[in-house]
Parts: sequence; structure tokens; C-alpha cells
Amino acid sequence: MTIQSKKACITTLYIMIFMCALSYIRWSYVHTSISEKIYIAMQLCIVIVCLLYILMCIRVVTFRLLPILLICLLLYEMIISSIRGLFVTPNIFMDVLSWPLILLVFYHYSNNEQVPFYFKQITILGFILVCVVSLPNIFQRELSGAGIFGSFYCLAVLPLIYLFVDNKKTCIACSVIVSVLMLFTIKRSVFIATALGIGMYYFLKVWQEETNLKKAKKMMGFILLAMIIILVGIYIINRMNLIIIDRLLLMYDDGGSGRTRIWELVLNAYRNSTKSEQWWGHGFHAVFYHVRPFGIMRYAHNSYIETLYDYGTVGLTMIVVFVIILLISFIKLVYKRERMSSVVGCTIPIMFIWSFVSYFFEQSVLISPLCVVWGICLSQLNIRRNA
Repeated sequence: MTIQSKKACITTLYIMIFMCALSYIRWSYVHTSISEKIYIAMQLCIVIVCLLYILMCIRVVTFRLLPILLICLLLYEMIISSIRGLFVTPNIFMDVLSWPLILLVFYHYSNNEQVPFYFKQITILGFILVCVVSLPNIFQRELSGAGIFGSFYCLAVLPLIYLFVDNKKTCIACSVIVSVLMLFTIKRSVFIATALGIGMYYFLKVWQEETNLKKAKKMMGFILLAMIIILVGIYIINRMNLIIIDRLLLMYDDGGSGRTRIWELVLNAYRNSTKSEQWWGHGFHAVFYHVRPFGIMRYAHNSYIETLYDYGTVGLTMIVVFVIILLISFIKLVYKRERMSSVVGCTIPIMFIWSFVSYFFEQSVLISPLCVVWGICLSQLNIRRNA
């Protein structure tokens, strides 16, 4: 495949990630059959584009740990699900294949080519559309669950702004917009993830400076931005009578809105499984289809517990190894004061919070935009190492 063909393929994939986000947000709000079909079509198109890229572009197999791990992970999950009778189509293609393939494609492309310059314009437009389409999800007060969850895409695409947009004012404006929108969701996990993610990004921007004077100037700017966001947040909370502070204070008393009880149910189900099931798992979304906490088809609200039950000790080990690889790469980027360290740093608290209290690795939804960041940034670290 020619360079231009590769560029067209990677551009198509990047645009479709935003289109998939928009279709999911809309579907989570209206819950109509047509909106669901559009979302499914977008996810399947992403998988097809990724597979086409891999088949046509990757001629030489490179034995690096990250690509091998991701390929083993998706093959393992597909095989176990087939053996356990939970090869549920098209969902398994959407959730099992999509996010590892996105990461693989961007990792490979960035190892060999520069990301097209017009990704900046695509990212800004995509960010604006995601925020605008999310507004009904956020401000429809009686909406909850999946409807509010769709609006979390605003935070998920923010690291892409940090990655592709160099303009400081634009990055600050986007940070403030996301902070305000996520505040209105009144969801504790996303509120904390937003604060830590943005805070980590700007803290590492200060760390990257070489002289103490530049560090001091950036630190003052960071403190000023934090104060502005806090003051705006306090004003909105008081003006709109938001209960986010009350909910934060109740975090330990209500068991994370009942999440701890769900975790206990799933872990008990895991303990009561056979040794084979404990090692190899029960298959694709087995918690959702088989355990059904409190008689409702729902997930474990913890990616690690979900993976432990669905894919056993082996599957969980693969996810943990992936997280360790990501953390080691992040530490190396920080140590070398790479520009991309701040972008990856923004994704780390987001990943941990969502994977501990929500859906992350088990669904190719919010994780997809972050896979673009990881693929590009980790490939750059690999290029520096081989230089």
C-alpha cells in the first residue's frame, strides 16, 4: 500500500472514531432502533478499516511486546467466548476487536509515518460536535445510566485536543468546557477523572520545562487556570443547586451507588465457578448475560472484576500486563521530558478511575479515543529508543 493509501486509511479510521462517538451519544439519548443500528454500523466499520490496514500494510511482523499482547488478548477472548457459547455477534466484534485494533493501527502507522497535519482540524471539529451532541444527555435531568455515560465522551476526546492542537488558548478553553460539562453530569467518577486528568496534564507541562524560571511561569499559569475552574465550578454549583459535593461526601457511605454490592456478587459467582472457569473464564460479557447482578442485565462496574469473571485469571493477567506496559512507557516519557508525556499523563487517571468504577476495557466505547493517544505516543517512544 502506498503512503497516500495509508494516509487515507488512517484518516478514515480517525474520522470514524468521532462518528462512532457521536452515534453512541445519540443512541444513548434516544434509544431508538435506527440510532442503535447506526452505532453498530460505525463500530463494525472501524473494525473493518483496521483489519484492512493490518492485512494490506503490515508486511513484516515485529516481535514487540505491546502488539503481541494485544493480538493474544483479542484472539484469546474470541476463542474462550466461542468455547463457552457466548460468541455474541455483532457485539463481540465491536467490543473485543475494536479498541485493540485501533491501538495497533495507530501504533504501526506512527512508527513509520507522520500523522497528517489536518488531524488538528478534524480533532477540533470532532471535539465541538461531541460536546454539542452531548448537551441533551447532560441537561436532561431525568436521564441516567447509559444516557449520562454517553456524555463522558467529552472527556475521552480531550486528550486528542492536547495531542494535536498546539495553541495554548484553545487547549485551556477546551479544558474549561469539559470541566463545566462534566460538572453538570453530577457523576462523581467523571468529576474526579476530569480534575485529575486535566491537573496531571498541566502539572507535567510544567515539569517539561528545562529552566526554573520557565517552570515558575508555567506553574503560575497552571495555578491561575485551576483557580478559574474552581471558582467557575463553585459558582455553577451554587447557582444551579448541583448536588455533586453532597454526592462526593456520600461516596463511602453509599458504597459507590451500590457498586460494592455488585462487586461482591460477581466475585462470589467467580468463587463458586469451576477451576477451569476460574482460570479461563466464562466468555464474552458473561457477567451481563449470566450473572445479572440483582436480576438485571448489567456489567460489573469494574473492568478488572468483569475481566476476571469473563476471561478468568489468564484474561485478567493480560489486561494487567497491558496496564503495566502503559505505566512503564509513561514513566519513561516523563523521565525524558517528552512533550507527549503530559498527554499520556492525562489519560492515566482517566483510565484508572473508569476501569475501577465503570466500563472501560470490556467495551470499545470511551477507551477508543484514548487508544489513538496511546498508539501514537508509545510508537514515538519506540522510535526514540531505536534512533
